[in-house]
Amino acid sequence: MEHSWNLKNYFYESLEDKSYILDKKNISSLIDNFISKYRGKIKTISNNSEMLTFLKDEEELDLKISKVINYTSMLYYQNSEDEKIQEEIMELEAYMDILSEKLLFVQEEIKALGEEALLNFSKAESLKKYENYFYQIAQNLKHQLSPEVEKALLISNQSLNQVKLYEDLTSSYEFEFRNGKLSEDELLSKLELPDENIRKEAYLILSHFYQNKERKTTHASIYTSVIKNHLSTMKLRNYKTPISIQNSSEELSDESVEIMLTTIMSYSQIYQDYLKLRKKILGIDELNVWDVYAPIRNDKKKISFEESQKIILEVVNNFNPKQANFIRKMIEEERIDTYPKKGKTQGAFALYSKEQESFILLNHTNNLSSLYTFIHELGHAYHGSLSQIQPSQCFESPLVLAETASIFNELLLSKHLEKTLSKEEQITQLVRELDETCGNVFKQIQYVLFEQKVYTNVLNGEEYTAKKYSKEWRSIGKQFCGNVIKYYEKEDEETSWQRIPHLYRSPFYCYSYAFGNLLSLALFSQYKRGDRDFVTKYEKLLSSGGSKTPYHALKDFGFDIESREFYKLGLEEIKKKLERLKKLV
Repeated sequence: MEHSWNLKNYFYESLEDKSYILDKKNISSLIDNFISKYRGKIKTISNNSEMLTFLKDEEELDLKISKVINYTSMLYYQNSEDEKIQEEIMELEAYMDILSEKLLFVQEEIKALGEEALLNFSKAESLKKYENYFYQIAQNLKHQLSPEVEKALLISNQSLNQVKLYEDLTSSYEFEFRNGKLSEDELLSKLELPDENIRKEAYLILSHFYQNKERKTTHASIYTSVIKNHLSTMKLRNYKTPISIQNSSEELSDESVEIMLTTIMSYSQIYQDYLKLRKKILGIDELNVWDVYAPIRNDKKKISFEESQKIILEVVNNFNPKQANFIRKMIEEERIDTYPKKGKTQGAFALYSKEQESFILLNHTNNLSSLYTFIHELGHAYHGSLSQIQPSQCFESPLVLAETASIFNELLLSKHLEKTLSKEEQITQLVRELDETCGNVFKQIQYVLFEQKVYTNVLNGEEYTAKKYSKEWRSIGKQFCGNVIKYYEKEDEETSWQRIPHLYRSPFYCYSYAFGNLLSLALFSQYKRGDRDFVTKYEKLLSSGGSKTPYHALKDFGFDIESREFYKLGLEEIKKKLERLKKLV
C-alpha cells in the first residue's frame, strides 16, 4: 500500500488550481498594502493596542505567504525531478527575494524603538505571549551597530563569502572508488559496511584526497578567514567571547554553556570505555579509525511500516494517549509520505509551521532503523502541533530545545524494545543507541572545544597553518578517545577538521546537539522516577515554542541549566546504557 501526502486536503489541487494562482498573485499586493500601512510607523508605535494590531497583521501576512511557499516546497520534496515543479520553485524563490527586500524595514524599525520601549512592551499584559520576542530583540540591541556600519558589514560579508567558497569547492569533489565515481556522502557510507577491506579502502581514499597539499592549504586559508571574520564581528558587536554569539542565538548564558562543556569533558571516560567495549564486540585487536562505525552484525530484523505503526502507537499510548491519538490522526489523514521513490528527497524530516498541520517525510525501508526514524519524526510533528498556541513570532523553539520530543520518543521506544528483543538484538540496539548518543554528545563537543582553542589562539595573535589545525584536532580528539583509536595519519596529517561543514558554516553550533540529547535523557530520567505531573509539564514545555528562554522553559522540571547537576542527569543515563551493554556482552 502506498502512503503519500494528501496535499489537496490542506493546500491546493495542483499548481494549476485557481486558488493557488490567485494566492500567489495576491502576495505582492498584500505586501504592498502592509508596507503602505506600516513603513515609517512601526518605530513610532507607543501603545500596546497599536503594537498588538501590528503583530497580528504581520502574522496574517506571514501565514498567507507561507501557505504558497510550503505547498511548492512539499511538491518538490515529493518529486524533485519534475521540471514543472523545478521551474515553479525557482520562479517563486526569485519573486520572494524581491519581496523580502521590501520588508527589511520591519526589523529595522522594531529595533529603532529602543531597548526601554521594547522592554516595556515585553511587560505588558496584553502582549504577554510576545514577552520573549521583545526581550530578545532588546538584548540584541546591545550588539547592534549604526545603520551605515551594518550595511557596510552586509556588503563585506556578501563580497567575502568564505562559506560559499568552501561549499562550492566541497560540493564539486568526486572520489574514485572501484572503477566508479562517488560523492563524499556515498564514500562515507562505506565506513559503515561490514567488510573491513571496503571500510579501509574508503577511508584511505578520503584521507589521501584531503591530504593533497594544495587542497589542505586552501581549506586552512578559508577556515582562517572564517575565524578572523567571526572574531571581527565579536569585537565590533562587543560580545564577550567567540562562542557568545552562538550562545546569544540559543538564548543561553555563557556560564550555562561553559558548565555544559566542562561537565561533558569530565565524563569523557564513558566514551573511551564504550570504544573499548565496541572493539571487544567486533572481536578485533585494534580499533582502527575506519572501524569506529563498523556494524557489529547485520541488522536482519524486518519491520513493515504497518508493524512500525502498531509498535509506536502502543509505546506512545502507554506514555500519553493524547499523543497517540495525534499519531492516529496523522496516519488517517494521509500526512505521512512513507516509502522511497524516484525523485523523492532523501532522508527524513517533519514539516510544520504556524497554522499548518504537521507532515512527515520518510524513506522507510522496513527495518529497526526505519522504526526509530519514524518515531523520531513523530516527536517533531507533535512538538509542532503543540506550539501552535504561540503567535508566529514565538512559534519556533531554540535549537537546543528543538530535538526534545523526537529524542524522548526514541527513549520510550528503546525502553519498550528491551522486553521484546533477544539478547543479540539488544546488543545490536544498544550499540546503535550509544553510537548515536556518543556521537551527538562527545563528538560534537570535541568539535566545539577545538573551535574554542583555535579561536582563542587566533584572537591572541597566533597564526595557523594546515598542519597546526591538524595537530590541534588530534590533541582535542585524544582528550575524549584516549589511546583507544589507532589512527592512520600522523597528527599533523589529520584531515577530519576539513570535512566538518558546521565548522565553516556555523561556528560553535554543534553544542546544540549535545544539549538536546542530554536534556531528553534528563527528562527521561525524571519520567522513570514516576513524576505524576510529568506529562502535563512535558506538554507545557513543548507548547512553549520560542516564548521562553531555555532556562525559564525548563524551570517547571526543577532543572537549572546553569548547574552541573542538570547535565550529569543525562550523562548518568548514558553511563547506565553502557553498563547494560557490558552485562550483555
